[in-house]
Amino acid sequence: MFMKNVFRRILSVLLVAMMLLCVPPMSSSAAGEMAYNMYTSPDMSKTGKVHTTYMIDFRAPQSVYGTYWALANFGMDFSKETMKAFKGIKLGGCYAGLQHFQGHGCLTERLGILSFWHWEYQAKNETTGKTEWVELNASQMWPDRVDDPFGGEGTGMQSIHDYAWQPNQWYTMVLHSWEDVENDSTFVGLWFLDQESGKWELNTYYDTHLINSGMTGDMGLFMENFMSSRREGVREYNVKNMYVLDKATNKWDSINKVTLSYGNGGSDNKVGTHEYGYNEEEGYIWGITDGTMREDQAEHDSAWPEKKTYTIKQPAAPTFGTLSTAEVKTEKKGGDVVVSWTAGETSTPQIGVKVEIINEDGKVVATKEMTRPEVTSMTLADLDVAEYNCRLTVTDIFGQTAVTEKATDGYTLKGEEPEPSEDDKSEAEPSAPAEPSASVDAPTTSDKGGNDDQDGENKSIVPVIVAVVCVVAVAVIAVGVVLIVKKKKK
Repeated sequence: MFMKNVFRRILSVLLVAMMLLCVPPMSSSAAGEMAYNMYTSPDMSKTGKVHTTYMIDFRAPQSVYGTYWALANFGMDFSKETMKAFKGIKLGGCYAGLQHFQGHGCLTERLGILSFWHWEYQAKNETTGKTEWVELNASQMWPDRVDDPFGGEGTGMQSIHDYAWQPNQWYTMVLHSWEDVENDSTFVGLWFLDQESGKWELNTYYDTHLINSGMTGDMGLFMENFMSSRREGVREYNVKNMYVLDKATNKWDSINKVTLSYGNGGSDNKVGTHEYGYNEEEGYIWGITDGTMREDQAEHDSAWPEKKTYTIKQPAAPTFGTLSTAEVKTEKKGGDVVVSWTAGETSTPQIGVKVEIINEDGKVVATKEMTRPEVTSMTLADLDVAEYNCRLTVTDIFGQTAVTEKATDGYTLKGEEPEPSEDDKSEAEPSAPAEPSASVDAPTTSDKGGNDDQDGENKSIVPVIVAVVCVVAVAVIAVGVVLIVKKKKK
């Protein structure tokens, strides 16, 4: 009987402990209340209708967990070729930006995001013979090449990956679209520039499956608190230098007129501050919210107009740095020539690569092209490498090119010193192995996760819950054992 009572007590204590630990902490806010959304609506009336490139400078002077800065909301153009291939195509929509949130399989709380809502088109069902609506989704090409669906405000595919951006530091975000030479399809990529270090980073790119397309729409921006438990605290954004590259003219258009506003996103649960403006001295627009309930909430709301339009000062065209190739290598592998290269540390991002093999008479005898930003090695097969030179032409996302010529083994360009022979090299120390590079035949991969707003928070709490429950269980059992021993002694 005594043993039963002891274990009943142990079980009761464990159940209470688990209930206390597993119930999520109550927020200081009322249930569901969130900070206001801030919106930036660019005036696109002076720009072309379809764009190949979009640029914007961004800074978050203050950042709160559970925040999304959507720096571009846009659509993809339905060209004649696209409408012919996909009858009656409709829907779609895309956005890109930065988040302060942990989840989605990421290792940090600083993330880059690119999402595509699905399109629909009409096609004949081969089984029934009836025409039906078919869903078309973009496909991620890098880094995962794995479809990552999302839902909620629609359905589609998305990429959310680590990008270790820091508060109170300026970054440039670039969206670039291009026609892939292998797929006859429009790709869209997302890049970030750390303005402090001068280094660019490719976050992801997608195959839209659309043909001869480009970006279109108003390129609207917003700042959103998407977790009610993290509504309190100051979240802020600064943006400037907004540009699009017109697809038809290949000229840059400056977006220098915007309308700032705040809103509730269709919900009545917004509280706190909602302030915005234009810093004329430094040339950026700004928005600030704090989801802390105000005693003077009504007065604060009435003091700020729903929206206001600003004309901002910025150069007529953007500056984007220089394309450079740090090193080019040619390697003989049987009858093949393997060409590899590395970009300069602060080089603008590669988008296209062309390798040409040239004989001693200056004639191009072999060519290979790729439009893949991650590729840094290509193989040209069945060549007499002792008689040819290599010419590498790299093109960046801004249309700049860099050309490098390199002699293959056993042949030198005019004016160059001959390469040492194999006998001369035999006594030399072996060189360090080359750094591994992304190749056409060996794409890189990384982990992925879902799109649950609470994933990051829940994943970080679970190990703590398990550890504490285990400690409590061990302590209670130990007490029970002591009681049993004492009972037996009596």
